[in-house]
Amino acid sequence: GCAAPQSLDGSAAGDPALVETVRLATALLPGGEMTAWQRGWCTAGNVGRYLRGRGGDPAAAAEILAQALQWREEYREVLSGAREPRWQTDMRVLARGGDGVPIVYGCFRHNVPATSANIRDIAEHMAAVLEAAGRSRRQGATKADTVVDCHGFVLMDNLNPSPVFELLRMVHQPYRDTLRAALVVDAPWSFQLLWSAALPFLSERTARKVRFACQAEAVQIIEASSGPAAAAAVDRVMALNRGPDGCRGARFPSELPGDDAGEERCVLVAAPVAAPAASPDVVTPSACMAGAEAAALAPDEAAAKGEVDVLQSAWQ
Repeated sequence: GCAAPQSLDGSAAGDPALVETVRLATALLPGGEMTAWQRGWCTAGNVGRYLRGRGGDPAAAAEILAQALQWREEYREVLSGAREPRWQTDMRVLARGGDGVPIVYGCFRHNVPATSANIRDIAEHMAAVLEAAGRSRRQGATKADTVVDCHGFVLMDNLNPSPVFELLRMVHQPYRDTLRAALVVDAPWSFQLLWSAALPFLSERTARKVRFACQAEAVQIIEASSGPAAAAAVDRVMALNRGPDGCRGARFPSELPGDDAGEERCVLVAAPVAAPAASPDVVTPSACMAGAEAAALAPDEAAAKGEVDVLQSAWQ
């Protein structure tokens, strides 16, 4: 835990709205108390995401913050590294862009059909990777990119929606507003069923961050947003996964060295958070698939400015 509350800019005085959000969230937790593990996550950056997401209303923000904190307590063993998950797929942090934004990658070639026996293991795998992505951010980055490689997608192996709902729960609460962009690569038309099932649970703002592309287009997009080194790393793994043996020897939850030394660690609620920027007009995304007649989903205004580029099979 931290010795004393500190803000990101070093001042000890916290923003009243952030402090109030944490106070109200604590009251909503079992017994009205926050564990040291939960308290250590209440940084200005983390709490600020919930406050901005609820228009600056501490009471409303406290509700979803409390849900996130309870989830983190439930998954504490794997999030803290006290216990290693039973790794299920190849989903992991694969690379980091020159701008400090990590890239999460997963390929359906290595997908494991969800059953009642392994759904918890799948959820723990995803949770550990998303946590690693947060630790992988550098240079002040606050989000991550995801590449969902649909090579090897089999519809019959993905009829159980439980993993999708578990992932949505994570990105709506504990990892809220941490997705910069998502690339869905080489999606077959059968992927439409899975996408259609997930779409109603995505905000239009989030759905607009998702783009569909073929492999070559995806590499170009990643290079433009994250740089040639990151693009080459993703391209190499995608090529291996299209080979006879697939990409083997992956490191979980991250391929990156030194990810335990993230930029924002044990920092309690503090400094004022900038007022939320005006939300751009939301456009409902079209349901397009990669292929000869497919078109990319319209990127949002931030993408047009170069602020949103590409992102472990995750939607926020």
